[in-house]
Amino acid sequence: MMDSYVIRIYRRDEQYPQNIIGLVEDVMIQETRPFKNFNELWEILRKKEKKEKERKRERT
Repeated sequence: MMDSYVIRIYRRDEQYPQNIIGLVEDVMIQETRPFKNFNELWEILRKKEKKEKERKRERT
């Protein structure tokens, strides 16, 4: 199964491009989470991947 996200970027700092403000919506579970930089955005996207791996381990 493929994950689907909507990423909305509302503000970006031209002087510090890593500083962006926006929302990530997980389409499958209809959950929205805010982020304020690339690191937070990446962590939001990775958390679901980590949870999926943990679930697969629990099943075996």
